[in-house]
Amino acid sequence: MSRSVEYDYYLEQKQIREIERLARQARKQAEYEARRRANEERIRNNTEQFYQRYLQQYEDMRSQNFEAYIPEAMERLRSDLGQIRSLLYSDAGAAREVSMEVGNYIYSLFREGHAAVREYRQREIEEERQRQEAVRAERLRKQGEINDAHYELVANLKDQGVINFASKELSALRQQALNDSKLMSVTEFRRRAEQIIAQARQKAEEWESREKKKEDKQVVSERLRIMQEQLEHNKVENQEKAQMLISQITALQESIRSDSKPQTELEQALEKVEAEMDDTLIGEDIRRQAVKSVLLSLRKQGFQVQQPQLIKEQGQNYVRITAKKPSGKRVQCRLDLNGKLVYRFDEYEGMTCLKDIEQFNVELEKVYSVKLSDERVIWENPDRLSKDSNSTNEPKRRNQ
Repeated sequence: MSRSVEYDYYLEQKQIREIERLARQARKQAEYEARRRANEERIRNNTEQFYQRYLQQYEDMRSQNFEAYIPEAMERLRSDLGQIRSLLYSDAGAAREVSMEVGNYIYSLFREGHAAVREYRQREIEEERQRQEAVRAERLRKQGEINDAHYELVANLKDQGVINFASKELSALRQQALNDSKLMSVTEFRRRAEQIIAQARQKAEEWESREKKKEDKQVVSERLRIMQEQLEHNKVENQEKAQMLISQITALQESIRSDSKPQTELEQALEKVEAEMDDTLIGEDIRRQAVKSVLLSLRKQGFQVQQPQLIKEQGQNYVRITAKKPSGKRVQCRLDLNGKLVYRFDEYEGMTCLKDIEQFNVELEKVYSVKLSDERVIWENPDRLSKDSNSTNEPKRRNQ
């Protein structure tokens, strides 16, 4: 019995020692785990602080658009930060390793990014400068084409009226084309310029038509004024005809003021009045010259000439000239407005009058340039011309 007791006791001590050993081992393991966990927590906390710092720096880089300038480096940083975040609670040590690697290169990204930004901006500035230069060169080229087209169109305009109406609008179109930010094409410029020229040509034609009509009326009015002055200031023997012509002129002048007659009718009426007036004035002027020549011729032949008389009777208008010689020989001449000269040599013996008649004719034609034609003997007396006859039906009749 006693042996058995001792044995049980022995077994119990051994077990206690084992238990104590295991307890000590468990305490060591617990302490190790506690230290390990504390260390891991410290690593995690430190790594998370660095992670947050690096994350903020990453966001700063993104805000500066580093992704556009250093895309590969930014993609690496984004991936590493994502890996740190995923390892942070599963493997803090691995997260720390990645964090330390990020710390080795993240600060250089700022320099690299800023350098890339500067380089990009310089390149962008240079490209913009080149683009602006190209735009300016293209603008100058197109402006040159616009100017060339403008001056070509203006140089080809020969009608001064079209130039006057088109020049201002063409200049305005040219200025608009040169100032246009989008630069009007030369084709469009020419199209619009041709429209302006066509409108100017139409305006010029209308203006010329109005001016010609006005000028034609002024010409007619001036001719009427001159005709009226001639009739009023010249000595017109046929006053009835003169007054009739003045009335016609006054009526035409009123038609011009009221614009009641077309130009063609005015000119036709003017020509008719002018012809009648010319017939009257020229006929009277020719007759005056003929009267003067007859007077000079008779005086040269020794006749004493009485003052010429203007006779108006039975619708006739003629000048009567009476001349005598001391011997009693007498001449009577009659000149009408139709260019007819009728003369009668009277109180001559036999055919002696023929000599005076011949001399009279020669004097008129050769000395005084009075052309005599269509001679017709109306009456003659070979023995003696009647002394008492005062009729104008003389033996000789000449048409002037």
